[in-house]
Amino acid sequence: MTAISDDKKLKVQYNLEPGCLGPDGDDLIEKFCEFAQQEMANYHSKFILWNITPRAGKSLPEVEYRLAEKRLDGNQAGRYLKMYKQDLAGFEEQLDDKLMFMIENSFDR
Repeated sequence: MTAISDDKKLKVQYNLEPGCLGPDGDDLIEKFCEFAQQEMANYHSKFILWNITPRAGKSLPEVEYRLAEKRLDGNQAGRYLKMYKQDLAGFEEQLDDKLMFMIENSFDR
């Protein structure tokens, strides 16, 4: 697969809920997001740029997609992912699974 420039990569922002880290989630979320960001950096890095951030309110969606600074809806993100043989539902499920695995392993749950 040919490398593409960062401005043509899908930017995926995952807004992580502090509560998923347990009762001390508010105290742990910043550090965990930094850890998750590093862990995700190479996952589909040929066509995705990651941004794992604390979810600062229920009004924010869990996952946001952008391309060239333009916000994409689910259908648009799904069309982009199809170019790389991914479907949106499967992609989001893998992302959730990876983050849950990191949470469980980093806190020995």
